[in-house]
Amino acid sequence: MRNTIRAHWFAWRVARATDLQERVYYVSKLSGLGESAFPVLQKLALENADPSTRSLTIFALKACSHPEAVWTLGSMMHDPDQAVRESAATALAFMVDKKHLPPLELLARTARSGDKDGDLGAAAAAAGLGRIEPKFSCLPLNFALAAKPGPLARAQAIESLGVLAMAHTGSIESLLGPFKPDDVLPGFPYPKNECGMFVNLVRSLNDLEEFAGPLAIEREIAEARQFLSASGKAVETGEAARGDVRQVRDVARKVLFELTGQQFSAAPPMYSGEEGLLAAQCRQWYLDRLRSRTTSRPATEGRHEQP
Repeated sequence: MRNTIRAHWFAWRVARATDLQERVYYVSKLSGLGESAFPVLQKLALENADPSTRSLTIFALKACSHPEAVWTLGSMMHDPDQAVRESAATALAFMVDKKHLPPLELLARTARSGDKDGDLGAAAAAAGLGRIEPKFSCLPLNFALAAKPGPLARAQAIESLGVLAMAHTGSIESLLGPFKPDDVLPGFPYPKNECGMFVNLVRSLNDLEEFAGPLAIEREIAEARQFLSASGKAVETGEAARGDVRQVRDVARKVLFELTGQQFSAAPPMYSGEEGLLAAQCRQWYLDRLRSRTTSRPATEGRHEQP
């Protein structure tokens, strides 16, 4: 009873605090109350008008032992604010059984149904999966990309695959594909065609569908630069600004360049045989670059025109 009263008092202070540091202080107090704080944390997370406050509650919900905290975080993957959605997905990716990840399940469901209204939540799920080990995330990201969710979710899955390949080079070689039907995870339809990271990236070079706004890493870089800028104005990075419209293939070209060192120009759609040949070549370029890093040899940069 005493902790319940404290929880309501701390939540009242959070809701009325005008200073971020003060909100952080009282949310941390809430996180120390355990299950007693869950009802007020849930209300703050789902109903508070301030996105920074909703983001703060994610850390407290993650620490909360209440069994419904997972589902509250799952609801937050549909939050109107991108940072809140992605933070909730990342928290879930780290806190629950990897076989039953709510971000994975949301991405699978959206990919399976083709629900365009779920594209924001599915994109947040793809961003969250990009923060955990490839052995848990590379396969579902590939399957989801092959199953064609909305364009924003596809673009985010591509960025997340690139992040995984760049950050976890020691463990990703065995996760590049091609994958087999035995590899399929619960809830995911097995793609009819070969499914592997470079197969998906090469196929995405033909994806002309458009999406708007920054992806997860782009948003974080822009916000970090804005924070560090003395004037408070974001430094120009060459990345798409919030609201800019791009095609999914633009992200695929960027990620392929980062992984292989090869630039891919725009070209007419490729036939399946050409896709397979180019995917195999990209895989080899990537593995060659990994080996060159381990032996401290400089990677060779080149330019490749699509067939």
